[in-house]
Amino acid sequence: MRAPVPPRTLRLLSRVATASDHNRRIARLQQISRLPRPPPCETPAGSADLFPVAALGRHDDSLSRHPELRSPGGILRGLDYCGTVTFALTGCVTAAQSGLDLFGCCMVGAVTALGGGTIRDAVFLARRPFWVQETEYIWMALGTAFATFFCFPRVIEWKEEARAASLTAGAAECDVQYDAVDKILDSLDSVGLAAFAVIGGQNGIRAG
Repeated sequence: MRAPVPPRTLRLLSRVATASDHNRRIARLQQISRLPRPPPCETPAGSADLFPVAALGRHDDSLSRHPELRSPGGILRGLDYCGTVTFALTGCVTAAQSGLDLFGCCMVGAVTALGGGTIRDAVFLARRPFWVQETEYIWMALGTAFATFFCFPRVIEWKEEARAASLTAGAAECDVQYDAVDKILDSLDSVGLAAFAVIGGQNGIRAG
C-alpha cells in the first residue's frame, strides 16, 4: 500500500500545474497575436449600382451643408429654412394666444422650430444638435418669433375685418373661418414638414 502524499507536496504539484496552464495560455495568445489580421471592410464589388450614396462616401451635394442653390440639395435647404420659419411662427402664435410674453413666445417658437431636430440628433443619433454648428437656425427661429409677436396681432385684426366684410357680403361661414392666411400657413407648414422628413432620412443615411 502506497504511503499518502504529504499535503505540502500536493500544494507544490498544484502550483506547478497552474503555472504550466498559465504558460500554455500565454503561448496560445502569442500565437494568435502573430496571425495575419483580416483586411478592413470594403465596399463590395457592384454595390455602387445598388448603393450609390455609400459608394460615394456620403459626400454628394444633397447631403452637404452648403449645397449649390440650383441643385436639389440647395432647393431642399431652402425648404428647410422655410419650414423652420413657419414652425417658429406658428409656435409663437400659439404661445401668444396662451398669454405668454415676448420671452415665452420666442422660447416656444424656437422649441417648435428646433425641437424635432434636437431630439433626432441628441437621442437617436447620439451627437450634438445640429444648431450647435449651424447657428443660423437659432437666429432664424428667434428672429421669426420676435417679429411675429409684434406683427401678428395686426394680421389678426385684418383677418377679423375681412371676416366681418365677407359675412356682410353673404359668404358662407366655413369659407370665412378658413381664409387665405390659414391656407398660406398650412401650405408652408406642409412643405417644411416634408423637408424635415427628407433631411431626417438623410441624417440617418449619414449615420449608416
